[in-house]
Amino acid sequence: MASKKRKGRPPKFVRDPNDGREIYGLSLHETFRNGKCIKHRYYATFSKPRFYLGSDFGTAYQRFLAWQAKQSLDFTVVEINEQDHIEEFIEPVFVTDIVDKRKFYRYDIPRPVLLEQLKTLIQESDPKQLAKELGIPELEWIWKAQKPTSITVEQLGEPFIQEKENQLTPKEWANSKAWWKEFSKIVSAKKVCDLNRAAFLKYRDRILAVQRKRNLSNTYSRSRFGKIKAIINYCVDQSPYELSEVDRLALANRTVLRNPPKPKPTPIMISPAEFKQLLRVSDAWQKALLLIALNGAFQTIDICRLTWKMVDFEESTLRFNRSKSSSLADGDISRITVLWERTLNAISELPKDGPFIFHLKGKQIAGDTVRRRFEKAHEKSGIKKKREKTNKPKLLFKHIRKSAISAASNNPTVPDRHIDLLAGHSTGIKEHYVVAEQVRQAVDAIEQAYFG
Repeated sequence: MASKKRKGRPPKFVRDPNDGREIYGLSLHETFRNGKCIKHRYYATFSKPRFYLGSDFGTAYQRFLAWQAKQSLDFTVVEINEQDHIEEFIEPVFVTDIVDKRKFYRYDIPRPVLLEQLKTLIQESDPKQLAKELGIPELEWIWKAQKPTSITVEQLGEPFIQEKENQLTPKEWANSKAWWKEFSKIVSAKKVCDLNRAAFLKYRDRILAVQRKRNLSNTYSRSRFGKIKAIINYCVDQSPYELSEVDRLALANRTVLRNPPKPKPTPIMISPAEFKQLLRVSDAWQKALLLIALNGAFQTIDICRLTWKMVDFEESTLRFNRSKSSSLADGDISRITVLWERTLNAISELPKDGPFIFHLKGKQIAGDTVRRRFEKAHEKSGIKKKREKTNKPKLLFKHIRKSAISAASNNPTVPDRHIDLLAGHSTGIKEHYVVAEQVRQAVDAIEQAYFG
């Protein structure tokens, strides 16, 4: 009786030394002699024939990402020995990986990766020494070849900043410009092709160092890393510039900008007594702001986007699309709020000098304006000093949303799905069909908790 065929062991992937994350598809081959590792090389696990990526992790990881991105390209068989002239490889693979004076090598690798690696070696090594060691005198004059044309780092961010000006809030658009300028300055690279892994790591480490020095939350680095990657992704996918393969390989290094964990939420509630005290000292603008924020569990960005067209005074509802990103787009989560009578009365007293409910001279307000107006009411009410005496954290505008959702959640009769719809959370259903009755229970529970 034939024995069962033994199944091979599952592949073992390399772990990133920075965060311990397993890198799917990247493996390490080690050669041992007398119990000691005498040689190791990284390789793409599922490549046939096997595609070796070198012995240095940083370089191997960069090549691995490039190899993955170029799977749709035709593979080129490269044959080189000591007699070959390599003037055709003026642009880019580490020659030590493919050239040996004593042997004949044959590798199946994507040509753009080959050219990029060869160029890197030539530019980062002493050309005379390299030509002497490898017995290829052409390397000395190839090293002097001009770099391929590449756009500047500042130019790379221009399409996103120009196209998104009318889609982002003034504050977010200003941040996009400032953070991209900050990135360009820190990486110290004039051309996109010069953005190597070290440049991105330099930017990452600088931002994290500032965050630690100022004792800031992870939001500081998360917002910057996310925006830089968003700008690069936009330019790679929709840029009017024709990015070369060298540029695209350089931009693949953006993967090192991994977001730190989200800050742990701090459960700070605004009590009904504190909220009523805020209303007593508020002017008409602040009162409308407080009520509509609590009524709809709105975030700061939601308040900035509210327009009169979203309000149906006859049905006492407010409907708009909540974007999960920074800009409004087709297919965003539909959101509806049943407005209380006190909320309708408060916003009716505001001047209709433009399309936005809350505005400055008819123009859309920024998030800072909302936070400043709340801070004034907070100080005027005396709540700030009272909380300081009892060592309680001061109240912020964002705590209104958290308090509203908490009030609805504390009512056992309100279904969780209704709370998610009110808050604008994606629930895995067709949110475009959200109707008022699906959030009414949550809205009533919030009003009952704060006004009885």
